[in-house]
Amino acid sequence: MKLKWTVAHTDVGELRYVTIFLRNSSKYQRNHAGYDAACFFNYHVNPPLD
Repeated sequence: MKLKWTVAHTDVGELRYVTIFLRNSSKYQRNHAGYDAACFFNYHVNPPLD
């Protein structure tokens, strides 16, 4: 799997959060919220250098 984030001007700022949820195709998941796993990332997105 490859993920790509194209940063827009609206993404610039402190503490931008990216959450990836993993879910299988079964009717049973590990989490009561309907997914099996999650991974959380936070970033500081600086404005481009002019």
